[in-house]
Amino acid sequence: MSGEMRLDDLRAEIDDVDDRIHDLLMRRAEIASMVGESKRKQAGDGPPRLFRPAREARVLRRLLARHRGPLPRAVVQDVWRAIIAGNLLLQGDMVVAVMPGAHVRLARDHFGSCVDVRETPAAEEALAAVVQHRAAAAVLPFPGQSADHDPAWWPAMLRHPGLHIVGQIPVLRSPSAPTAALVAEQVPEASDADVTLVITSAATVPAGADAPDVLATAADSTGTLRLLALEGHVPEPPDWAGPGARIAGVVAAGLT
Repeated sequence: MSGEMRLDDLRAEIDDVDDRIHDLLMRRAEIASMVGESKRKQAGDGPPRLFRPAREARVLRRLLARHRGPLPRAVVQDVWRAIIAGNLLLQGDMVVAVMPGAHVRLARDHFGSCVDVRETPAAEEALAAVVQHRAAAAVLPFPGQSADHDPAWWPAMLRHPGLHIVGQIPVLRSPSAPTAALVAEQVPEASDADVTLVITSAATVPAGADAPDVLATAADSTGTLRLLALEGHVPEPPDWAGPGARIAGVVAAGLT
């Protein structure tokens, strides 16, 4: 009998914890609505900047750093991704353009099941949707992965200076699992632990300890383009990258 009473007590405590979690979720949603109103005022006549990948990465990094106990880290990420995605819906309608295949699931896992995820047959069409403000972001294969598509999509950013890779999803990564690039028409922000992506046509890059990682290469009318990964947040292309180089994006370093 005492064991049954103890189980009832534990269930009652869980119910109490659930109520407190729900209260906090409702309060968080109220705050998110106020954030959305502030974003709309700041945007004026332009589209509001609904999502902030660098801030989301900082939130997850902080929570995972303080996490203790038996609950798996992946569950913590999933719970907070759902919370963040739900709160984004309160700030405004959001469309995400994505190529068919595994990246559809990555997009839905990241942005939530209620976000309007629209499949496009090619990366160029997904990028065009962002440039034309028909989508807030495009979810595309991250350059350099074995599942990368041919031809490479990232050189197209040279024709659209406002486009940047602003995130790599998921933030909590498995070495063998595919990841995707978040591409948006916004200036990438630092998350305090970042990798900067640079497009360059320079014939040579530094060697040795300071050598950047070459994520991908692509043929161009001017020669060979390289997409390089530099450790940290680099606001401007380094001198050795040449006059035509540009910052392709900044992504938060992955957590494992």
